[in-house]
Amino acid sequence: MDSGSSLAPAIQVKYRKDESMGKVVLVISNTQDAHVDIIGKKIEERGIQWIRWDTDSILKRKLGYGLEAGDFLREASFEIASRGILKENPDLSIWYRRPTPPVFSAEVEPHVKDYILREFDGWLSNMCLSIPGFWVSPYSSLQQSRSKLHQILAASKVGLLTPETLVTDRSDLAKEFWDRCKGRVVAKAFSVQNVEKGEELLIINTKRVGEQDLPELVRFPCMLQREIKTIHELRVVVIGRRVFSFGIRSKIETADADLRLAGFQNLEHFEASLSQSSEKALTCLLDYYGLSFCSADFLVTSGGEEFFVDLNPNGQWLWLEYVTGVSLSEHFVTMLEEGGLLR
Repeated sequence: MDSGSSLAPAIQVKYRKDESMGKVVLVISNTQDAHVDIIGKKIEERGIQWIRWDTDSILKRKLGYGLEAGDFLREASFEIASRGILKENPDLSIWYRRPTPPVFSAEVEPHVKDYILREFDGWLSNMCLSIPGFWVSPYSSLQQSRSKLHQILAASKVGLLTPETLVTDRSDLAKEFWDRCKGRVVAKAFSVQNVEKGEELLIINTKRVGEQDLPELVRFPCMLQREIKTIHELRVVVIGRRVFSFGIRSKIETADADLRLAGFQNLEHFEASLSQSSEKALTCLLDYYGLSFCSADFLVTSGGEEFFVDLNPNGQWLWLEYVTGVSLSEHFVTMLEEGGLLR
C-alpha cells in the first residue's frame, strides 16, 4: 500500500508541468531541528532542489502561498524568502517533520496571540491536506496514528504482542488490575510529554505504580499497563517499508521503569533484529495508518517475546546513526528522492 497515493487529497489536480524543475523536496519543520540540518545537506549533495520552511519563523519570513479552489487546483506556489519558488509539481516530496507554532514578540496581546495560534493550526492543517505529493507522512495519517490507546488496539489486531492495558477513572477497576498484575503496573501519559514549571521543563516518563498511588491516579482518566520484565528494549525505525532495529539497555542497575532516566551516557546501543513475524505485523500497522515512516518501541523479554509499546509517527532517529554507524539518513533521503516507499 502506497501511503502517498492512497491518502492523497480528494481534489482533482491539473498540473502545468515544468520539465526544468525536476525533483523538489519541501521540508516543514522549525529553526531548531537538527534532523533537517543533516538531511538538507544530504539532499543538496544529490543535486536535488529543496525548500525548508520553518513554521516558527512564519511571522518574519513570509510564505507566499496561493491556492485557487474550483473545478481543479489552478495554481499553487510557495515562495520562501530567497530559497526560490516551488510551483505545483508532480515530482514533489513533502517531509512533515516537526512544525512548531510561530514565535511572538513580547508586546503581542494574549487574545491576539490566542487567535493567531488557533488560526495557525487551522491553516497548517488546511494546507497539508491540500497539497498533492508524496508525504512523509500524510497529515491525516499522522493525526490518527498519534493516539496511544488506538495504537495498542490496532497493534493487537495486526498480530503484535502488546502489554495488558487498562484505561479508567474507577478506583475499583484500577485496584483489580493492580492485583491481577501482582503489583507490576506502570502508568503512561496519553499524549503529554513535558510540562513547563516556571523556567524548568518537566519530562513526563513512564512511572511504576504502587498501590498507594492508585487513588490519586484515578482522579482523572489514566492509562495503566502491566509492567514487562525485559532484557533490553528495541527502537525500530521503519523508512518506507525497510525496517532497522536497535537494542537499548542500561549499563547500570536502575529501578526506573523508563530507561531514559538512567541517562544517555549510561545506555548501550547496538544493532539488533526484530522477528520476522513482528516485522511483518509492524509494516501492516503502518499500512493500516498510511504512514511512510515511523519509530516504534518494543520490550524484549528473556524468553524472546517482543511486546509492542508504542509508535511515534514522527519520532527521533538521528542519534541512532551517530551511536551505531548505520546510515539511516541515506535511506531516508532516498525515500524522499524516489517519492515512494522503499521496500
